[in-house]
Amino acid sequence: MVELSADQLAKVNTLMAAFYDRRDDSKLPEIFSLFDRNGNGRIEASELQVVMSQVSGEAVPESEVNEMLLEADINKNGVLELSEFIEIMKKHRD
Repeated sequence: MVELSADQLAKVNTLMAAFYDRRDDSKLPEIFSLFDRNGNGRIEASELQVVMSQVSGEAVPESEVNEMLLEADINKNGVLELSEFIEIMKKHRD
């Protein structure tokens, strides 16, 4: 899986700060697109693991990623779609 470039990682951090600190929900589609490394419109477990590990600066275990997906994947198709991503992000912010 392709990791974020340094510029992309900085952009994710900036967008996440805007989302959490300023409660700017308009940033969520752009954050989603940065997590969606292969550009297929869905975030797969491997993509989530790569980006979360880069953002946190430490390896995120597969088990933790799977737990996140179980919670967020409303339609249970094994991936996160934009609407599911937005819902889980807002839930964890509020």
